[in-house]
Amino acid sequence: MSPRITWILRNHPIFSMYYYAHFVGGDRNVRERFRGHEWFGDAVYFCENYDENCFDPDYDNLPMEHFEPMVHEVFGREPTFG
Repeated sequence: MSPRITWILRNHPIFSMYYYAHFVGGDRNVRERFRGHEWFGDAVYFCENYDENCFDPDYDNLPMEHFEPMVHEVFGREPTFG
């Protein structure tokens, strides 16, 4: 996995706090400590476009059954090592 993706995933919980921390007594701006990092904007974009909308009850989504064949395909593969 690329260093950029690894960094975004590692810091995802901090960036996600922007959307809910203030409701539970936390600091929604805790991600600001990373401002200036080359991948700050990428992490913000990821959370805005691929994470936050998952919590919107009115978001237009597909039923779970739509993904079942994909899950079977991926988990039905023979594991490869190396």
